[in-house]
Amino acid sequence: MKRVKIAFPCTGPGGTAETETMWAMPVREGYVLDSIPFYATGVSCRDVVSAVQDEYGVLRFVDVVGVGGHSTVRLWLFDSDAVDPVRAALRLLGCASEVSDIHTLIAVDIPRDVDYAVVKALLGKKSEEEVLDYEESCLGHAWLSQPADPIR
Repeated sequence: MKRVKIAFPCTGPGGTAETETMWAMPVREGYVLDSIPFYATGVSCRDVVSAVQDEYGVLRFVDVVGVGGHSTVRLWLFDSDAVDPVRAALRLLGCASEVSDIHTLIAVDIPRDVDYAVVKALLGKKSEEEVLDYEESCLGHAWLSQPADPIR
């Protein structure tokens, strides 16, 4: 199956309007994302999205048509020497990651079968140690780590 690139609107560094392109694979329902978003929000790896081709032949994101259950978190590391150890710790938990051109920005894919509470505990610890800051970009399965609502 041939992968295609889809353009997503996003906000880049400094708050500027940007476009991020991500790899996807065509399926009957649309396209399954095969990339970890760095800047685009509201989507994660394995989500199924719809896209339309513009007048220049570029596939442009329209909507999420199926949630793949993965979550995406962005990390900003304060020292580039911490990139490899942080990625190794995430890999041990079952998370894939990619490093951007900025070299201290990491996009993390958290599959549905990984306990998000464990990942969040690691990120919280690293944040307290002033190794990194993080942002929850798209939580596809955050409810798995939430306690039950005692009122219901």
